[in-house]
Amino acid sequence: MSGERPGPVDNGPGMLLAGLTPLPDEFLTDPAVAAALLVHDIATVFRHLRDYGGLTQRTIAAYTGVPQSEVCKIIAGRAVTSYPVLECIALGLGIPRGRLGLAWDTSTAGTPPQVQAPPRPRKPEGPPADHRVPPPADHRVPPPGTHVMLWTGKLTRILRLAKRMGVKEFAAHIGVSARMVSKWEAGGGTCEPRWANQEALDTILARLRPDERARFNGIMRETMARDHA
Repeated sequence: MSGERPGPVDNGPGMLLAGLTPLPDEFLTDPAVAAALLVHDIATVFRHLRDYGGLTQRTIAAYTGVPQSEVCKIIAGRAVTSYPVLECIALGLGIPRGRLGLAWDTSTAGTPPQVQAPPRPRKPEGPPADHRVPPPADHRVPPPGTHVMLWTGKLTRILRLAKRMGVKEFAAHIGVSARMVSKWEAGGGTCEPRWANQEALDTILARLRPDERARFNGIMRETMARDHA
């Protein structure tokens, strides 16, 4: 399996990257990949593409739209919890959304992977049912627009547009110069603001009003579709 050869691309709902060979069906049916997708273990998925598929970090970045620097960090063990990033990976690799626990699309998701669950431990004897501690809540994927793993100039521009602010107003909102914001946006997906500014952008995202959050998600989807067209 190699992503270096040019060829027609048609490997599912998101495999629209021109010039990249579609991934074979064996990729999604591999038990290790199927199990990793269920728990959002993207590190294992990327390592499988590298070790068994022969894909370089650069090629994985080209498939998924994730910066190569982030692909390196993910392979090293960084968790992926951002809903938009998971969507981008699913789209780029042609993974049905349901395999990652995203909004299930019956027209493209197909049959869920058959992964054998580990045996349940036997319940120890305890107090009466009405005194037992309730089970913990399920761990769910963060809703869209609530978390970004790594801010880039492209994502910063989407956030600014969602707030309907000009460059100068947005720069004052963050606490940086308008020239700095313009530099981020000009750098697109390869420009990464410093960590202090990353935290400021996280705070702005967390405080978006419902209408602003809806615009953020909408612009994100349009940008992903345009980038992968």
